[in-house]
Amino acid sequence: MTIRVKALDTGGDYGPEATTTYSYTVPAVVTSPTYSFFQNQVRLQWSAPSSITVPIDKYEVRYNGNTLGFTYSSAFDLDANWSGARTFVVRAIDTSGNVGTDTNISVTISPPEAPVVSLSFSGKDIVVTYTIPN
Repeated sequence: MTIRVKALDTGGDYGPEATTTYSYTVPAVVTSPTYSFFQNQVRLQWSAPSSITVPIDKYEVRYNGNTLGFTYSSAFDLDANWSGARTFVVRAIDTSGNVGTDTNISVTISPPEAPVVSLSFSGKDIVVTYTIPN
């Protein structure tokens, strides 16, 4: 981008034009995308882009084309209330409002295995035991 400036005096006269060039790029892709589980949530995590010309302001997290939210850190927590695979998109937004390249974070949640249940009799009582698989 080229910036042009002219001075204007109180008499309405313009001075010579001065120019400068400013180069910037949209934020680069975030790096090291990963996820972890804690309690009933999934934490999406990433590292800031390695090369930037304008400071990063925030990150946008999207799923299926919809914005889930924004964060000012390099992590985003969400409820782990689905089963199967989902791919989330994270992208950096710099302080000038430029949106960076999408980075995908794929998360797979497998449903728990069914417990092993057994019944036995003890006199007139029915005893139910179960084992939860690892």
